[in-house]
Amino acid sequence: MPERGRRSVRPAVAVVLGAEVYAAEVREEVWPLAESLGVVRCVSDITELADLGLDVILDFAGFGTTTAGAVDIVGPGGRVVQVGMGRLDAEINMNDLIVKEVDLIGSLGGGVEDLTGVHDLMASGRLTPKITRSGKGWTACARARSGAGRVGARALRRRGRSRDRRALRAASGRSRRSVRALPRTQRAGPAASSRSSHTGP
Repeated sequence: MPERGRRSVRPAVAVVLGAEVYAAEVREEVWPLAESLGVVRCVSDITELADLGLDVILDFAGFGTTTAGAVDIVGPGGRVVQVGMGRLDAEINMNDLIVKEVDLIGSLGGGVEDLTGVHDLMASGRLTPKITRSGKGWTACARARSGAGRVGARALRRRGRSRDRRALRAASGRSRRSVRALPRTQRAGPAASSRSSHTGP
């Protein structure tokens, strides 16, 4: 289910590649976003999709109950991909796992080939992520969105010096320009200075 940033891209990628996508998400206010990305149906709990016999379920939450529910309702020979770690343990119905021959696998995310594929979709115009740009700095924008529980956009910082870097230089008492203006011996420290002044064999 799309949440923030890259998570809003995942269902869109699946739809573009030809999958019939369903989503389980407790926050009904984000359902319109999911539907705008091509999701066929949204429900509050994965078990509401038990009648579909889904082929693949990707669990981005990982709260234990979500993993167990995925194993329970995935179709025979189906696959459950565990991505989220909301909790570090889960009680799984071993009967469903064995009798239906379910593949339960963990995933740390995509590799270089996967990223390349996503970039190719974006370059071709088939995939258009929802992006919010802010000139006030990435941190402020991201915190504002996170605090408000807003969903579906990656906050990007405009090119230029960040406020945090400027504050760090001010606290140190030196600007970037003043550091660059120092002679090499002073920038390198006392040891370098003593070495450069040594003229003997």
